[in-house]
Amino acid sequence: METPSTWVIVADGARARFFERNKDRTLKEFDVLVSPEGRLHEGQLTADRAGRAFDSRGGGRHAMEPRHSAREHQVTVFAKQLAEHIDDARVAGYLDRLVLVAPPKFLGELRTSLCPGARAVVVHSIDKELTTASAEEVAGHVDAELEVGRGH
Repeated sequence: METPSTWVIVADGARARFFERNKDRTLKEFDVLVSPEGRLHEGQLTADRAGRAFDSRGGGRHAMEPRHSAREHQVTVFAKQLAEHIDDARVAGYLDRLVLVAPPKFLGELRTSLCPGARAVVVHSIDKELTTASAEEVAGHVDAELEVGRGH
């Protein structure tokens, strides 16, 4: 019987690093997914000024603010792309178990974007920003969290 493949994905709103967890608990990085727009500042994402609206009474005008910033929109788009990538790998049989590591806000966005089948393979989530950490540092955090999750 083949050992289940465990992936650890370390992500933020602009970058996702893919690791495979080996039997000896080491992590081997094998892929990176990057959203170039995710690294841009709000001003770089929006070239136009906000639209204008008239007050319902009187002659006043004011700028209309979007419900979500362009940056938030890019993060949502990236979370959906990452979720699709995860599900494609799951369906193809490349992963059986998944550990997600991301800052709290992006972790929530990613969880929301995952389909039920992909959600079912998530064995643990860690709300930390580790996209610039070494593979050894990520492995240490994953091991510590998985041990706590087992009640040890």
